[in-house]
Amino acid sequence: MTKLARRLVPSLARVALLVVASVVLYRQTLDYHAFFVDDAFISLRYSERLLNGQGLTWTDGERVEGYTNFLWVLLVAGVGAFQPTALVGSAKILGVSASLLTLAAVLWAQRGPGLRSCIPGAYGAAALAVSGPLAAWSVAGLEQPLLLAALAWGVVLSSPLLDVRRVSLRQAWPAGVCFALAVLTRPDGILMPAMACFGLLLARTFVPPTQAGRTGWLKRLVHDGLPSALVLGALPLLVLAAHLVFRKGYYGEWVPNTYHAKVAFTAERLALGVHYLSKGALFWVLGLPCLATAVAFAKDRHRRRRVLVLLPMLLAWVSYVVAIGGDIMPQRRHLLVALVLTVLLGAEGLAWLVARGGRTSLFAYVVAVVSVAALVVQQRDDPEKTWALRDLWHWPARPIGSFFRASFGDKDPLLAVDAAGALPYFWKGRALDMLGLNDAWLAKHPPSRFGTGPLAHELGDGDYVWRRKPDIIVFHLPTGLEAAEWRGGRELQAKAEFGAFYQFVTFETPLPTRETGHAWFRKEDSSLGVQRSATQIVVPGHLLSSDRRGRIRLDPEGWVGADVWPEAPARLDFLTLKPGRWLVAAEGRGHVTLSISDGPGRQPFARGVDRVVAVVPRSTSAVTIAAELAWGDMARVRSVTLTRQ
Repeated sequence: MTKLARRLVPSLARVALLVVASVVLYRQTLDYHAFFVDDAFISLRYSERLLNGQGLTWTDGERVEGYTNFLWVLLVAGVGAFQPTALVGSAKILGVSASLLTLAAVLWAQRGPGLRSCIPGAYGAAALAVSGPLAAWSVAGLEQPLLLAALAWGVVLSSPLLDVRRVSLRQAWPAGVCFALAVLTRPDGILMPAMACFGLLLARTFVPPTQAGRTGWLKRLVHDGLPSALVLGALPLLVLAAHLVFRKGYYGEWVPNTYHAKVAFTAERLALGVHYLSKGALFWVLGLPCLATAVAFAKDRHRRRRVLVLLPMLLAWVSYVVAIGGDIMPQRRHLLVALVLTVLLGAEGLAWLVARGGRTSLFAYVVAVVSVAALVVQQRDDPEKTWALRDLWHWPARPIGSFFRASFGDKDPLLAVDAAGALPYFWKGRALDMLGLNDAWLAKHPPSRFGTGPLAHELGDGDYVWRRKPDIIVFHLPTGLEAAEWRGGRELQAKAEFGAFYQFVTFETPLPTRETGHAWFRKEDSSLGVQRSATQIVVPGHLLSSDRRGRIRLDPEGWVGADVWPEAPARLDFLTLKPGRWLVAAEGRGHVTLSISDGPGRQPFARGVDRVVAVVPRSTSAVTIAAELAWGDMARVRSVTLTRQ
């Protein structure tokens, strides 16, 4: 075999392995085709508003950095510019593409002559390709694949810096660019270049190139280790500084709003972090190649230098994940960085075995095959996969958000939500995040004992939400609940005046996707509420759905009304009404019997079909208006108008 062939064959083999690994990973992602987390829609909302000329904002009126993936938001917007209505698809395309780049980096991390040199890279690519977490987060819509690609290529491109006589900026800039991308991808991405620089400092100080080994370690630290680390870290540090200046100038903060909303260093968070780390025990089989890495670290100077770059990154990331309490999303999102670094470490041990030749090469092959096969077997009954496949609660937000937009969008109401992702994204209008990820006031006014409750769900202030006067409130999931789940909603409902100002409404979205949802609508002092003039009061039909069996629907003509069935009357309680003579008339389809009483459950003092003249007693300040089906199968009430006689 010629010299050219000896170089070409391994390269072609790596390309073939990359194709195979990519096909395996893509097949894995098909299992997660519907997996797209709610938080991803927060990023998409920022991307969409950026495309629409509304800036990097989540809602009108304030600038809040509620995302933690600056570069990802920009890239999604860039790809989405070609098809702005398909940002979900854009995020999936970017995620899968970035994951394929990670596979390529792992394959190219261990290059050498001969086909045997492909074994370590093949192991790494195969281990990642069959891992459920990478497949899931490749299509989940968040930035993890981009972070992994930046990390993996940063490691690969910084490896040559270990053996050069003196590290120059020309040699370090490719790795520096990758680590700078990691810094822009996530705020905690700074850990990657920081620990890579620290590892390079350790390697060039304590395990220097042979020609520098005779000088003292302190002299090597000053003249080689520190300068090398600074050269590698120069570009990431410059990018970090530029991003901080942008954040301060645009948002008025040095840290993202999510830092205030999530981060707390408490014993409770530490316990959560340890528990979260235990979820990585599924991948213990990937520790088998790392045993060879430990031996190589002890016996081989070259491998020792490479391990010293990887190990600080792994230890720092794991410590960070434990300190912040882990994560609340399925399929080990924050452990993916540790997974890639573990695979790269294991590949170092396999490469050392392969380099020794003979039977050790065969042993390396066996260890690689056994590790990957065992990983496949271990994941068959993985509860995290089951959780991810069933984590579809946010998709009803698509028809619900469209229903809200079609029904009420022209009134520019304020929608208050707990789940700040999918519903506000599909709603498109003004929104209030009651859990504070996208609200500066809530994030900066945490409750007492912050950091001891559920991660990312501790913020909330009923008084603050009340002052904001939201027109629609959806508690908990996009489909809504009658009773609030989280702090702010519970405090809001505990107010004595809540029932007088808000009406519980059950609605149903139009075909072809029929979803039933629940929300609280503000019925006074609201663009969607009761409209008053000197002589007339108009009650919109969507406020007449207080009976739990009733529904409001969007009529084909574009107006919203309450359906009235024999078993489902419509009713509005606590309507403030001055004493006197009133003509009450219903507008809509079909015929209803209107009744007026001085409270829910009371006997009506006026009753009639489609319209009735009611004399409101002077002792009454609030009435109940009820509409029951007069005849036929169904009626739909668009509005009830009260005219003073």
